[in-house]
Amino acid sequence: MAEEKNLEINMEEYEQAKKAAYIMSQGKSTTKADEIDLDVHAISELQSKAIQITNDSFKYKYEAESENLDSPYKFTSCTSKILALRFGNQFVHKIEAGSKAGIIVDQTNFYAESGGQIYDKGLFVKLNNVDDKFIVDAVYNRGGYILHIGVADGEFTVGDEIDLKIDTERRWLTMKNHSATHALNHSLLQVLGKETDQKGSLVVPDKLRFDFSSKSAMTIEQVAKTELLTRDIVYKNVPIYAKETKLANAKKIRGLRSVFDEVYPDPVRVISFGVNVEELENNLDSDAGEKTSVEFCGGTHLQRSGHIMEFVITSEEAIAKGIRRIVALTGPEALKALEKYDQLHKQIQTLKNTIEDDKDAKNSKNYVKQIVELTEEVSQAIIPYVKKDEMRNLLKQLKKTLDDKERTVKAAVSVTVIEKTKEICQENPKATLLVKQFEAYNNTKALDGALKQVRALCPDAAALFLSVDPDSKKIFCLASVPKSAVNKGLKANEWVQHLSEVIGGKGGGKPESAQASGTNYENVDEVIRVATEFAKLKVGAQ
Repeated sequence: MAEEKNLEINMEEYEQAKKAAYIMSQGKSTTKADEIDLDVHAISELQSKAIQITNDSFKYKYEAESENLDSPYKFTSCTSKILALRFGNQFVHKIEAGSKAGIIVDQTNFYAESGGQIYDKGLFVKLNNVDDKFIVDAVYNRGGYILHIGVADGEFTVGDEIDLKIDTERRWLTMKNHSATHALNHSLLQVLGKETDQKGSLVVPDKLRFDFSSKSAMTIEQVAKTELLTRDIVYKNVPIYAKETKLANAKKIRGLRSVFDEVYPDPVRVISFGVNVEELENNLDSDAGEKTSVEFCGGTHLQRSGHIMEFVITSEEAIAKGIRRIVALTGPEALKALEKYDQLHKQIQTLKNTIEDDKDAKNSKNYVKQIVELTEEVSQAIIPYVKKDEMRNLLKQLKKTLDDKERTVKAAVSVTVIEKTKEICQENPKATLLVKQFEAYNNTKALDGALKQVRALCPDAAALFLSVDPDSKKIFCLASVPKSAVNKGLKANEWVQHLSEVIGGKGGGKPESAQASGTNYENVDEVIRVATEFAKLKVGAQ
């Protein structure tokens, strides 16, 4: 919307506002008195006390159990010592149960939020009292000090030895999404060309979000190709290599991708799909790095691309002028999306077959209702973006098929009603009154066409034709009166108005032509009787 109005969004301020709104929605205060964090003064205080920065290399200590796509991972546990406790925006020696606090340890296997990847969650367990736990809700890197923020379920003191347990399911899912983000980045490069650049990303357990530069929206074909290329990387199940190397040397690798304006550490960690990082370093003229994903990244990654399991793109949209966003799913969430697609696809196919088998389109209104409901369900469903587009188009086509069939049926009804009227007129060429029911349903044009035949073949006849539509539960009446009958006192508008009460509706028109409709659709015999008596009375009175 902003792009349409030539407005630009300050994404940094937007993310800050969104974070603040989220915190407020959780009922947490963002006041300085309540916030657990380390500012420059706190970091300086830690340094003055000669407290070492945290060794967080244990976050990379894990192994896949197999090469299978659904392979679980074993994460190395970590025992550590509490070096500092942060409570009420100051350092304390001890925290009590129920306290929201921050803990700094000498070494950790928890991942601190960085590079778009969300932090780990988990718990600390005191070694000398396993009943004392600290629930870790967030982890941040502040000047090399890894701050674990959470709530104490027990008493903790500086110097306590603790066992660090990450939420392995959360980490496993996040790793799938982070590795998939790299694969997606490489696929976009192939589809959109070298002019596209990464503008940001978010990697959380249930999805990944990737922002990139693009002059225009991706076509559905481009999204499909991007998804296909990324899935191909997954299914090839290539090894994913990770290595720390000198920044200057790493920058020389052909095909290496990095985020513009990002400041990288030295040494820097390089992630490569299918090609060993050392091989890339030793062969700087090789184009191997251009044929696969090679990026600077300090995040936690899978050990094989196949461990992503599955990949689906669920949306592609603009977030600012010249910046697009893709949201995608991996692992169990991707499988759920594909299962939901299969379910909806079967429902649509069943409806399609039913519509095709119903040659007379007698239940078309029910089908239209189902199409509307399915269209809404498809729009709300978390399913592959390309498949969603296909299903929307299929539902539109089904609606068109119904419309075409309804037009054909209405035309056939008109022909039948008109032919029947011709027979009646030919059998009674001198008739002066015709009150008949036809199976025209809600097709009032068919009744009107029949009245035209009366005016042509029985010019002296006053005619009132009726039709009942069970779907809408209505009765329709159209009347045509020649001038000769009007002069005798029978007027079409008065004729249908006289029927208003018996049909449970209203009507109107001119002396020579009028129509009415009502809801007493089961009262046809009475309508015919009242209409006939009224006409005979009027014509006879003159």
